[in-house]
Amino acid sequence: MEVLLECSGVNGQIELLEDRVRIKRRGLMAFSSHPWAGEKEILLSEITAIQFKRATWIASGYIQFMYPGGSETKGFHKTVSDENAVMFWPGKNDEFAELRDAIDARRQEMRTSKTPGDEVAALEKLAELHEAGILTDAEFAAKKNQILGL
Repeated sequence: MEVLLECSGVNGQIELLEDRVRIKRRGLMAFSSHPWAGEKEILLSEITAIQFKRATWIASGYIQFMYPGGSETKGFHKTVSDENAVMFWPGKNDEFAELRDAIDARRQEMRTSKTPGDEVAALEKLAELHEAGILTDAEFAAKKNQILGL
């Protein structure tokens, strides 16, 4: 699967794939906060919220993913060991904000994209309405073209 965007933080790396987020733990800081942790993948369709805190010169920032059944931690100090979060330094604020925005955009795309089955069902329903005389030929043709994106 192609990596669309990747960011490296203090205690891990995040990759945005077409339909999921992959969290990797590589490096000394990653090992100290998540010993023995491997890669973790979270489906974009399962993410219910993204918590994002910008880094300052006093404290690291973080990006944290929430999803049903996940173990969300609250508070900055607990985020260090949260398996669904990656921390970053101030120089990475823009990079991680771009990642957050790309994830949100991809999630929105997935929610609004139509599957071929959706189009077929809509066309079948449209044909039924046309055959029943509820839609005129012109209305049927216009709606059919709209569904097909013509």
